[in-house]
Amino acid sequence: MKTWLNGTFYNALPTDLKNVITACTKYTDNTGKELNTYGVVTGTSQKIWLLAEYEVFGENEYTNQYEQDSQAQYDYYKNGNSRVRYAHNDTATSRYCWLRSPSKNSALNFVGMNRVVGHFSRSASCGYGFVPFFTIS
Repeated sequence: MKTWLNGTFYNALPTDLKNVITACTKYTDNTGKELNTYGVVTGTSQKIWLLAEYEVFGENEYTNQYEQDSQAQYDYYKNGNSRVRYAHNDTATSRYCWLRSPSKNSALNFVGMNRVVGHFSRSASCGYGFVPFFTIS
């Protein structure tokens, strides 16, 4: 997903938007080996990213507990704002969406957000939506 977001998805954006998007470093357990280990959380430079479990929920229920050592919960979520997401073409029905954090329970799972406000671990083969994030200069 990270490769697709920073390739195909990024390249489909309007040129004027691409010209102001700046890369930043995001830290994630990039091994996907069912670990809860300190040394496997690494930083990668990305222009487009998904949020991590800790950045949304302020806890790591399904992911490597050491991700949070290099992350912070976004103030928007810390202040109690809604975590519910909607499809671009249906703002009446809430949707599941993916986060970037891999599950510590299965090498095939990632963490997502459900239709209410909770988080879960599911197979990466599930067809959920995503919310792209980026910074602009």
